[in-house]
Amino acid sequence: MKFKLSEIAEIHAGIYRKPDLYGDIIYLQVKHFDNKGNIISDKISSKDLKLNKRLKKHLLQNDDIIFAAKGDKNFAFLYHHKLGPAVASSSFLVIRIMDSQKKRIKPEYLHWFLNHPFTQALIKMQAKGSALPVISKAVMENFEIPIPSLKIQMQIKKINELWKSEKSLMQKIISQKEKMYQMILYKQANGEQING
Repeated sequence: MKFKLSEIAEIHAGIYRKPDLYGDIIYLQVKHFDNKGNIISDKISSKDLKLNKRLKKHLLQNDDIIFAAKGDKNFAFLYHHKLGPAVASSSFLVIRIMDSQKKRIKPEYLHWFLNHPFTQALIKMQAKGSALPVISKAVMENFEIPIPSLKIQMQIKKINELWKSEKSLMQKIISQKEKMYQMILYKQANGEQING
């Protein structure tokens, strides 16, 4: 079955604030993420905003998904409270699964689906503007999400995590082989005998 995102989640825009000199909370901006939506941990070294009553209602909740809706770098990020108290900048749309829908859809599945290349391509086609493409809240509200059973959602999550681990391991192996071959070739260029 397919559901519009607005039928399963509340969507609201992030906020614009000028950073404070000393803050209590993280002000998540696109610069804190790589092109694939992974957080760059060393960029989140400071807390940029002072918490007050007005900001309190914008604090991200565990399992909120923030979607980068402005610019060419579109991705979804699943927020966990272990990152620390945070608010999303106006470059993001905040997607929060409704309490009534939490038995129907897992945040990990929705996060995976929003980051899938096919989904990304469909969403990007609906962006407005050429200098700074923007994906509107209305586009996201009307975007249809296929929702399989919770069992299948959890299988997708598990397979995706295994694939990420495998990919990371393969990249490490390639990197180590690169170093090894470059060392062998360098030694050979310098006249050292290479056995085998």
